[in-house]
Amino acid sequence: MAGPYDDIFHVFNAIRAATGKVLRSIEVLPDGGYRVVLVGGYVQIYQPGEKIRPLTIDEKIRAIAGVIEVTSETFEEEVLESEKPVVVHIWVSDNQACLDLELILPNLASEIKWVKFVRINSTQARDIAKRFNLKTGPAICFFSQGLMRNRFFFSRKELIIRQEIEMLWGKGPRK
Repeated sequence: MAGPYDDIFHVFNAIRAATGKVLRSIEVLPDGGYRVVLVGGYVQIYQPGEKIRPLTIDEKIRAIAGVIEVTSETFEEEVLESEKPVVVHIWVSDNQACLDLELILPNLASEIKWVKFVRINSTQARDIAKRFNLKTGPAICFFSQGLMRNRFFFSRKELIIRQEIEMLWGKGPRK
């Protein structure tokens, strides 16, 4: 017979596999269900016996609060024509370093409101990856006024991304 630890471990892995998201926390509820907090603060409750299912599109959007999902069709408008500076996360779904950035970018987006944060799945938007010579993920690109100002690969440190924003665009508008 499986104990609570085995159940939580099973639920943790099943949710991660179904959602593709990194879990921030998981808690067993008094009724035997689970309260799961995903990256970005999105909370999902699973009742006892409920089948663990993939997130809906709306749930995924809330799970990455503050970071806009961009496609090949929306890249021009959301990034190149943006009035704000834009930090672009080029990601691949099966890459742990990309998943690690999923923890960092929503935090930065909630703090640095004068910069737009977006993410692009390089597998689904190969034309964008090719256009900017991004052969691997994760990549962080910095755009303003329609131009890529800088980029770097594989950095998972919030401080480095924050410093690059400040170096390129300062500390934001004065209050």
